[in-house]
Amino acid sequence: MNSSGKQARASAGHGRWKWAALLAPFFCVMLLQLSLGLVGVQIMDGIRASMSSGSNWFLNQRNAMLTIGSLLGNTLPPSDFQTQFDASMELPMAQIQFMESLQGRDQSMSSSDTRPVTTPYASAVLVRAGSHPDDVQRISWFTRLFRPTGLLVAPLHWWDEAAEITRDTQILARDIQRSLLDDGGMSQADRDAFTDRLSGLRSESGAVSRNLSMSLDTMSRNMAQGLWWTKLGLWLLLVVAGGYIMRRSQQQADTAAQALAKGEERWRLAVESTNDAMWDFNAQTGEWYNTPRWLTMVGLPPDTPVTDGFGLWYSLIHPDDRMTLAKSIEEVQASASNNQFVMQYRLRHTDGNYRHVRTRGTVLSRDGQGMPIRTVGVSTDITQQVLAEESFRHMAHFDALTGLHNRVSFDQSLAAEVKRSERSGKAFTVICLDLDNFKDINDGFGHDVGDQLLIEASRRLRSCLREYDTLARIGSDEFRIIVCHTDDSAHAQPIARKLLDTFAQPFQIGEARLLVTASAGIAAFPSDAKTPAELVVCADQAMYAAKEAGRNVCQMYVPAMQTRARQRRELVLDLREAVRTSQFYLTYQPIVELESGQVTKAEALIRWPHPQRGLISPAEFIPIAEDCNLIGEIGQWLCDQATRDTRLLQRLFGNPFQVSINQSPRQFTAFDGKDGVIDSMTAHGLGAQSVCVEITEGVMMDMNPHVKRRLMAYRDAGIQVSLDDFGTGYSSLAYLKDLDIDYLKIDRAFVQSLRADSSDRALCEAMIVMAHKLGLKVIAEGVETQQQRDLLRNMGCDYGQGYLFSKPLPFGDFQVWLAAQRLQGEDAMA
Repeated sequence: MNSSGKQARASAGHGRWKWAALLAPFFCVMLLQLSLGLVGVQIMDGIRASMSSGSNWFLNQRNAMLTIGSLLGNTLPPSDFQTQFDASMELPMAQIQFMESLQGRDQSMSSSDTRPVTTPYASAVLVRAGSHPDDVQRISWFTRLFRPTGLLVAPLHWWDEAAEITRDTQILARDIQRSLLDDGGMSQADRDAFTDRLSGLRSESGAVSRNLSMSLDTMSRNMAQGLWWTKLGLWLLLVVAGGYIMRRSQQQADTAAQALAKGEERWRLAVESTNDAMWDFNAQTGEWYNTPRWLTMVGLPPDTPVTDGFGLWYSLIHPDDRMTLAKSIEEVQASASNNQFVMQYRLRHTDGNYRHVRTRGTVLSRDGQGMPIRTVGVSTDITQQVLAEESFRHMAHFDALTGLHNRVSFDQSLAAEVKRSERSGKAFTVICLDLDNFKDINDGFGHDVGDQLLIEASRRLRSCLREYDTLARIGSDEFRIIVCHTDDSAHAQPIARKLLDTFAQPFQIGEARLLVTASAGIAAFPSDAKTPAELVVCADQAMYAAKEAGRNVCQMYVPAMQTRARQRRELVLDLREAVRTSQFYLTYQPIVELESGQVTKAEALIRWPHPQRGLISPAEFIPIAEDCNLIGEIGQWLCDQATRDTRLLQRLFGNPFQVSINQSPRQFTAFDGKDGVIDSMTAHGLGAQSVCVEITEGVMMDMNPHVKRRLMAYRDAGIQVSLDDFGTGYSSLAYLKDLDIDYLKIDRAFVQSLRADSSDRALCEAMIVMAHKLGLKVIAEGVETQQQRDLLRNMGCDYGQGYLFSKPLPFGDFQVWLAAQRLQGEDAMA
């Protein structure tokens, strides 16, 4: 019965909608018909007014011609001619001016009087001549409306012809007046010619008047037919739309009836398909009702008969949650005003696992004592949501890559450890550890290899610590460790050393075999700092001191590090300013060919004259530039300046002359296909072998694809490569054999104590022989005495560089020195 009532109301509603939908188009069509009728009346009035205006033009034009005829026939004195002619021509001229203004033209017509014929003036003349003001407005509206459509092409053409006749009439009157003013007067021949011209104008004006009327009449008929067909089309549209609306209305009514018929079934399907389980419990009768979803939520078949639903539910609750649920139920029972509740607990599934469930319930009725009688609610399985929240909490406190504590978790652990230390009086330490040159590994081998390296490094670090120590990854390659129960930094130093020693073995990441070191800083609480933030700062400063000490070392914090850290920060700011304002300059130290004494090579060395601190050594500011990512800009400036100076030296002293440019490992390994050395050579027009790039042994040991591509690019560009500080690192002879190296530079440590009977002589000689066997030339650095030069020359060393020949000189001084050397060479030859 309820369903029948709903269907009846739906049918009535659809009936009302059907009539409303049918009447709406009808009224729209009627409104359009009325609008078309009003527009049609306006159009017909415009055509009528235009036809009347044409007739007035013809009558006044004819009067003007009659005035001219009277003058030619001597029936009108010449003194009266101008007045009568102007009066007759005023209306035609105004009409022509009016029509031309409506067409967007700006041409003025005037008779012999000097009054300007403007559009307002033309409108006033038309009204004074008998045209109704509304007709003037209708002509204006009609012409402006239909001129863009092309419907007025013919009428406007004949108006243009009328304008020409009016102009010709003015010209004829002017010519006759000029003839009368001649000394001999008008001859008979002139009179006859004027008469012929007047007859032609009369004939043309009549034809124009007729054609103008015919064109407007034709337009009137076409407009009437168009309006009639438009009205007919609107009525046909109404019939078609009405039929369509009736059909659609019936279809929608049928659809609504079918939807109502299936409403109850859809509701049942919605309840069964939802993730929520509905239940209804009567405490007085013990009656329990639940949807099948409640049973499937705990792993039971949906058709399982349930005799004691409340007892089944309670038996499945996790033992740890029963006490909490009991308190929640007591609160609902005790509060007569609180009829809604939410509870979260776990239910045992038939697979033995527990499902997290959230139940929302409402007390529908209570007895006289306020105890609940009937309660209904919905239970939802939120297991996935709970697991996702636990995952989010883990992600918020642990590093996704390594699984270690992240910065947030470390800060919380550190704050808790500080509080425990303050309560117990037991000290602890924090170690900040950073991988050395990790950015070069990322740039050279890719981030995938870098990530695997971090995972393996984390595993090694974790194996060196105790279970209750905290290891966290703070940044890309930065780790922090909380070492508990250590009295001071000295007690933590063996642990830090153990952490560094774990990197002694190479890392095998895929096909890459990586040698990695780390630097560590140690700070103790409470001896070094009183707050967690201060403790981290102190450990960081100690770590940076370890890096400055040569890396792969650990440093304990001392208060003097605060001063050094402040100085470093100031130096970083000053270095950025120096890069921005180009405060650097280059010095050049000659590289002398030992056999001949000729100088065709020099090494470019950068210098920074600090405005307050004076000259700062490259050994001090270059590492800072690398850490602050300024080395690229400094290196580019050095390349540009060195190649510019080299080009000038080649012009002054002739080719060949070669400059050696140092590149840091960070600068060399970060290769993106472009190179500042090659670009600078090209920009300054230097030929092949005008530049030699000096690299360190560390670059060769880190043979990533970037290094190989850059060496190949240098080879293709004709740039030579020199291996600097040879003998002090871990160079592999395989690299010397396989790679495009042109020069070996023996480090000054082997040259400074070089004597005839010293062991350094054997080492130097071995390196020279080996290099020559590999096809390489040798440059000895740090040559300061004649004996060192002679010994090296006798060993076969190719070049020497050192204070024996010259200290590094500014470019101007180097030019003077080089010129003096060339002059001495020429004198010696002479």
